[in-house]
Amino acid sequence: MCRSTRTGAAELAWTPCRSNINNSNNNSNNNNNNNNNNNNNNNNKQLTTTKTTTIILDTLQELDELTARIVEAASPFLADTCHFEVGAQTACLLHETGAWDSRVAPPLTEVDVQFWLPQLIWHRLMCILVLGPGDTEVELQNFPGDGSEREEVDSESTVPFQLKLGAGSLLILRPDLLGHLVTGDAGNFVLSWWFSPVHRVAPTRGAPVPRLTPAAKLLDQWALDRMREMARVQSRLREHMEEWRVVVPYAYKIDSPRHLTRGGQRLEVAPKGEVLAGSVEVVDGLRWLKTLTNVLDQDGHAKFGYVLIDGELTGVGQFIEKVPDLPREWQVAFDRLWTCGGSQVAVRSAACKFAASHSLESFWQPFASGPDFCTQVPMYRWDHRNFWAMPDEEDVDHTRKTSVKHGAFMEGLDLFDSKRFGVSTAEAISMDPHQRIALECADEAFMRMGLTKEKLHRSVYVGGGSCEWPITENAFRSPAADMYGCTGNSTTIQSNRISFNLGLMGPSLTLICEGASSLMALERGFVSFDLAKSDNVRALSMGLSAMLVPYTWIGLSHQGIMWRGGLHGRCKSFDDSASGYVRGEGVGSVILEPAADVIDGKLVRDESKPIMGTILRTHLVYHGTGAGLAAPNGPAEQALVAQTVRQARIDPMSVDAVECNAEGRSLFDAVEAASLLRILRPPGKLHGQAQEPLLLAACKT
Repeated sequence: MCRSTRTGAAELAWTPCRSNINNSNNNSNNNNNNNNNNNNNNNNKQLTTTKTTTIILDTLQELDELTARIVEAASPFLADTCHFEVGAQTACLLHETGAWDSRVAPPLTEVDVQFWLPQLIWHRLMCILVLGPGDTEVELQNFPGDGSEREEVDSESTVPFQLKLGAGSLLILRPDLLGHLVTGDAGNFVLSWWFSPVHRVAPTRGAPVPRLTPAAKLLDQWALDRMREMARVQSRLREHMEEWRVVVPYAYKIDSPRHLTRGGQRLEVAPKGEVLAGSVEVVDGLRWLKTLTNVLDQDGHAKFGYVLIDGELTGVGQFIEKVPDLPREWQVAFDRLWTCGGSQVAVRSAACKFAASHSLESFWQPFASGPDFCTQVPMYRWDHRNFWAMPDEEDVDHTRKTSVKHGAFMEGLDLFDSKRFGVSTAEAISMDPHQRIALECADEAFMRMGLTKEKLHRSVYVGGGSCEWPITENAFRSPAADMYGCTGNSTTIQSNRISFNLGLMGPSLTLICEGASSLMALERGFVSFDLAKSDNVRALSMGLSAMLVPYTWIGLSHQGIMWRGGLHGRCKSFDDSASGYVRGEGVGSVILEPAADVIDGKLVRDESKPIMGTILRTHLVYHGTGAGLAAPNGPAEQALVAQTVRQARIDPMSVDAVECNAEGRSLFDAVEAASLLRILRPPGKLHGQAQEPLLLAACKT
């Protein structure tokens, strides 16, 4: 056995020798001498590389300290003169002037765009430090009014300004206002970095959008085109979508996956660097990428093309390579991008009336400060003293009394303009208040959308309130109104009342599903736009509830559903002191329309119509047999959320917040929160959980 030692290594390499002992010894001596010479050369190279690396690191550290001193010195000047408070500083970029061949540039990727686009949007100051050794020329030019790079504007402000800078010169400019071009002889080096403001807040809906520079516009348009292409492909695919990049000069898209010896019709050519989105199919042991082409079939739809993935198995080489998964920011943006899918429904208008607010504009504002809208039962509803007892008294469990005396009541329930809706005074007296507020809320929603009665001939879906009106004292207070008692006291008439008085001729359904009535009405409105079942173009979905008698409170208290925690009755969702909920009342309605209209066989979105939100998918499920008829079922809730997200074709991590049922019962709230967390923040994505928390909201608390 012969042993050879590698200098600088921690282990020894052993190799067997097949010659005799003498030859082995001689060869070993010669090999040792050669190894020593090679080791000396390697040591010299390592020392040279180490010295070079040390010099580069020291230089970069000095440059970093230099930029820090420049920032510290310039900050007071920028704050006083430019009213700019320096926030984040980007990393320094080292540039070399001279000729550059754009053909050798690597293809643009989503990761590159995600890194550069925020910097190009928020950069407000730019520092250019000339390192030399020679002079460098800088050309400055104002951007046109709209930031377009090629717009022709007859103004002296757009004339380029030439500036020569020597080694050691520092130039500070506004990159969001000035276009800049740095030129010079080959071998000159320039260092640049950007500053962004302290507060970088994205514009809210309706607020002016910051003007983009030409470079930012190009990246933004590239990102938008990429997402639209991905959405176009995903809308036609049922399988999981992947991205592949062409690595050969060109790749063919053929009409069907078949063996190479049989060939195929070439539909399109993909050049090198192009990213193809599609799904992978296996045919005859070979993988093919199924993607869309620009070639149309007889129906005007884009044809599918197939690109060979496993080309190296057939001896022709690999045509395409897998692109890494999208960055999280891209996935979130992609899930929020509107696509030409026929199943999407737009919310065009809405109206509401709650204890917190009587207008849509001011509905969410009070919740930011955490107000308390619960009050004791007002006397104009009923005298609650006859129906209330302390939670620890025996009367609560053995008599017709409740332990809750608080609720969220809306004002004006007794007010109704009957003439506006063509309702006689006698009929208005017998009408259930649910019907009154339903008429008012529906009329306001249509009015906000600008629709007249001539355009309202569509469907109505109402999540109805409880049937309490017939047992009130006011239900039969007028003998003249007795003839209207059948319709005035009926819960099922709540949706029909809207259709009749507003002239709506579509389906009219009242759905009673306890706390899920409003969601059921929304789901029925969404399903009504299924082109295979109906030709509906507009739907009204509504949920309403009003408290008219105390007997419902008594029944819920005996079931242990309403608050039993003390005198201060409140709904305390996700709280250790939760002990049931208190009731509230209100009405809310939304006008639904398809997000896109069918024109010449294609889905086209009308940008002129108002849009308040988009419904991607709805799903219904009942938990089946369980611990009890009203007991929570975690697996059923998880299956419901998972199936809805899957049908909507969005990543669960893209869901930012959930408005929970959260009725203030510890077991129910815990099951709901755990189910949402398990599906929307999967256990396998711990990094995502830390970076993207799931927000749980509850208006009840």
